[in-house]
Amino acid sequence: MEHHPHLHRPARTLFVGTLVLSLALHLSFAALASLFPGRLTGLASESIVMVDLTDAAAPLTKPPVGATAVQRPVSPAQKQMVLPTHEEKALPEPSPTPMEELPPPVPPQTSVSSLSDGLTRGFFRSLADGETLRGDVREYYFELVERVNEQWWDAASGTGMEPGRQEALVTITVRKNGELLDVRLIRSSGNDQYDRLIMDTLQAASNLPPLPDSYPGEFFQAPLRLMAPRGLLFS
Repeated sequence: MEHHPHLHRPARTLFVGTLVLSLALHLSFAALASLFPGRLTGLASESIVMVDLTDAAAPLTKPPVGATAVQRPVSPAQKQMVLPTHEEKALPEPSPTPMEELPPPVPPQTSVSSLSDGLTRGFFRSLADGETLRGDVREYYFELVERVNEQWWDAASGTGMEPGRQEALVTITVRKNGELLDVRLIRSSGNDQYDRLIMDTLQAASNLPPLPDSYPGEFFQAPLRLMAPRGLLFS
């Protein structure tokens, strides 16, 4: 076999040239790195980009530290609460208990007996209904007439005396404490015995009401009419 040394020279020359070029590039890059270190490091850092493809549209909100959802406790009554049905709502109202009917009031017997005594024995009444008197004195006047009538009926009902034929008129004078001071017959009833019974009954009258404190005087003179029984139905 023949050896040709001229065929290996171009290959060796190409290999040596490549090494020289590579060394020159490394030296130049090292020189640039030493001259501009910030630029090269910035380019290196900017070349790395991290992309998160999970959810770019949703804002990232961090929950507050220590914030937890507070759940209101449910009471047993709320768990067991059941709404009433329509049938339960429409329960009929209880019928009212019928009230016992009270018997009608019985009128007092005193009013019946007083009416009977007035028809048979006559009764005293005020003169002109006390229209000229003021309110408190007028009330006293009516109360005085009522007390006189009570005592008159007690005295006249036990006698068989014939009553008078006409209206009798008397005046009585009462002290402020209710004590009877004077009795006068102004007009006769037409029967002397009947007139005497009237005077005796009035003079013996007791438990008469005292005059009101607002009354300025010490005495009160009250005119009284004794209505005759025969004229009661026509008065």
